[in-house]
Amino acid sequence: MDSHLIQRKLDSLGRCLARIEAKRPADSAALVGDVDLQDILSVKPYQEKQVKKAIEEVEQ
Repeated sequence: MDSHLIQRKLDSLGRCLARIEAKRPADSAALVGDVDLQDILSVKPYQEKQVKKAIEEVEQ
């Protein structure tokens, strides 16, 4: 198991989660009116899943 690689992946995961939290709108109207925000909030969870999968593969 490459602990340096896992740490880099965990850091990446943390950044994804922080960006999702920082961009979360106060209400749905803000989300509906902002296509860029919709992209961020739809792509980041996908990236998070990819990072989790990569960590699992490294741990095996």
